[in-house]
Amino acid sequence: MKYSNDGSHCQTLSDVSTGKRASAVVLQVFNGKGDIWGGGSTLASYEDGKAQPEFARPKPALGSCRSYEGTGWVGRYKATLAMERAPAVGDEAVRFRETVPWALVNPGTDTSSSPSCGPGTPS
Repeated sequence: MKYSNDGSHCQTLSDVSTGKRASAVVLQVFNGKGDIWGGGSTLASYEDGKAQPEFARPKPALGSCRSYEGTGWVGRYKATLAMERAPAVGDEAVRFRETVPWALVNPGTDTSSSPSCGPGTPS
C-alpha cells in the first residue's frame, strides 16, 4: 500500500483494523439487497493483556493518516479517512470514517463509493 501523510500511522491503522497482531481473527461481510459490499467488521481476539495496548494505537495514528492507496477486490483505489465525533462509550473511544471508492461494471447502479467504518467504530 502507498500511504500519504505519515505512512507509519496509516500502517498502524491498517494493522489494528485487520487484527494483524491478534491470535484469532474473523472478518464478517455485510451485504445488502443489490449491494455486494455493504460493509464489514473484524472480530479479533488477543491473548491476556495484549488487547488494551493494541486498541490504544489508533488514536495517535488518526491525527496523521488522512488517505492511502491500495489494491483490493475491484482493483486500485484511494481511501480517505475523516475523524468523527467520538461515541459516548468511554474515555478512550474514537470514531472515524474510512471511505474506499469503488466501481463495477453494472449498468443502472450507482456504485461510485462505498463507505465503511474503521476499527472501534460502532455502526
